[in-house]
Amino acid sequence: MGAGIWRMAWRNIGRSPRWTGIVVTAVSVGLAGVLLAMAVNYGMVFQMIETAIATELGHLQIHGIGFEQKPGLEIRIEEGERLASEALSGLPGLEAWAPRIRSQGLVFSPRANVGVEVIGIDPAREARVSVLADSIVSGEYLDGERRKLLLGEKLASRLHVEVGGKLVLSVQDGRGEMTGEAYRVGGLFRTASRDLDRGSVVLRIDDGKQLFGLGDAISEVVVIAERRGHVDDLKRAIEAELSGDLE
Repeated sequence: MGAGIWRMAWRNIGRSPRWTGIVVTAVSVGLAGVLLAMAVNYGMVFQMIETAIATELGHLQIHGIGFEQKPGLEIRIEEGERLASEALSGLPGLEAWAPRIRSQGLVFSPRANVGVEVIGIDPAREARVSVLADSIVSGEYLDGERRKLLLGEKLASRLHVEVGGKLVLSVQDGRGEMTGEAYRVGGLFRTASRDLDRGSVVLRIDDGKQLFGLGDAISEVVVIAERRGHVDDLKRAIEAELSGDLE
């Protein structure tokens, strides 16, 4: 029965070539549209992932135990930079790592105030794990001068400030007490991350430690692998190296 159906279908193709051509064209166009939509969607998702890796997330992040449930200064890594240097140096598949401090605050300008995420970075190391250093559009990347901030262009517009303008950053420190410091805007950046550009201020990690009263503690370590295929092996190696040190 199956062979008879195939013979009938084949004869019908020859009997009505015009109709056959219309059907084949419609099916081809439909398949091409589906494939194009899938390719566009995959490209968008891939680009979103790459943007997140390049702007903030990295391939891996190291936090203290419990950080996912309480993301803030309560869960931090004591002597984090020393631990990371000792544990990560020489690991196969590792390209770079950088320490960060991360918390919430309120930034004041003479004309506005905005709630922001406060990110403390090591400028030299951060330049190897994110695109921040290459995203400066006005002013300069953080250098040796203390008490300077980087802002996204969109946040600067919300605060009505430019490079060289003065801001006051108010935060809750590691002991839960309110504190604040005055800073100058050292540079403005533009990235593909809307949240980073509209709601984050970046300062030197030493300034962040002083502002939050953290001593040698940090919030996280961001890790970049040499290749995407090395990430899983690198994760296992880091877990083995730091087992027991983050509790």
